Amino acid sequence: MLGLCVALSACEQNPKEAVDSILVDVGGYLSYQNPIEDVNTGTIVGGIPASLSYYAPGEECFPSSAVRRHYNHEYLDKKYMNQFQGNVGFLSWGASAISGGGSLSKEHLVVIEINGITVEYLNAPDVTRYYRSGMDDVCKDYLDEFGFVVQSAMTEKLSISIYDRTGTKVWLDETNINEYITISGDMDWEIINSYRVDVTTPHYLGYHLGQLRKSDGQMVRRRARSEANGRFVFEDDGVFDPDSLLRPESFMIRSNPETSHLYVPFDALLK
Repeated sequence: MLGLCVALSACEQNPKEAVDSILVDVGGYLSYQNPIEDVNTGTIVGGIPASLSYYAPGEECFPSSAVRRHYNHEYLDKKYMNQFQGNVGFLSWGASAISGGGSLSKEHLVVIEINGITVEYLNAPDVTRYYRSGMDDVCKDYLDEFGFVVQSAMTEKLSISIYDRTGTKVWLDETNINEYITISGDMDWEIINSYRVDVTTPHYLGYHLGQLRKSDGQMVRRRARSEANGRFVFEDDGVFDPDSLLRPESFMIRSNPETSHLYVPFDALLK
């Protein structure tokens, strides 16, 4: 059990803190209440960070035929191991597709390993072009009132292992897996070497919430990647001070250089 808790009592990891620590490491994101499968970029959401409301899937107002999705694999080699006593931690939040079975108890240590993080983001010029010439008025009305997922952090593979109180891995096969882990039927998974479950359906862990209103000039300038007092904190990502565009000496950075806000692949600017 190298790298695992010495005692089960030391394994009470806070699920939200576990996810947040991963997202901070890859540039800073708001965390979903559980790693979910189908809230991709373009999804229109409302509410507050602790209780999101979903209004339209990503393809409804930002169809991939008009708004391209791009992927940054900078963090693909990173691995994160999280340990939970008697439960599946953040995988069980909300309407999760993965939950603990009836035989999973405080006598068990559940280890969840996230294998790599992929960043998915919308092509910002595509968003502007589509808003100006292709998007219907209903979508524009909703975007005047609600935000949309402009950038996401997701994992394409996570692994689950279970240990008993002696530190021995629990044997898993198709006859007993549901006693320990319940996985919904639309998930892709397999048991590896009788001791580990690999889930290969992508799971979104965190997001940036974009703002796109008629008054914004149809450009994706403002987004929230953090919260304060239970509310979204929106920042203007423009590089230049709009009041000083004619004075180069007054140029200022508005966004945090340590965070990753992606708008368009670099090679697209060279075409």
